[in-house]
Amino acid sequence: MKNLSSDIIRVADGASAYSGGGGTATITEIEIDFGTTGRSVKTFVITDLNVSPTSKIIIQQSGKAPTGKSADENEMDKIQFNATPGTGQFILNAECLTGRVLGKFKVNYILG
Repeated sequence: MKNLSSDIIRVADGASAYSGGGGTATITEIEIDFGTTGRSVKTFVITDLNVSPTSKIIIQQSGKAPTGKSADENEMDKIQFNATPGTGQFILNAECLTGRVLGKFKVNYILG
């Protein structure tokens, strides 16, 4: 098996990215709240002073139990996210792929 830790990976825009290495990633966990009325789409403003307009944000639903729910509810409520970076914050758009949801969900994100 080939060690990829020093290989260059070409990404779609032609930029180079290095895989592996000795760095560490910081994963931030937040909790969002869709409220008490069922909805399938909601937009949130997430404040993080490390965000800049050029930040790359990888975001996904956490498997951990949010406040007031059990972890297994994540299996039924699949949520898709996208993020638009700004200065000191980002816009988080959340869309439930399985219908309407309510209440809280945990979300993990990484800034790059």
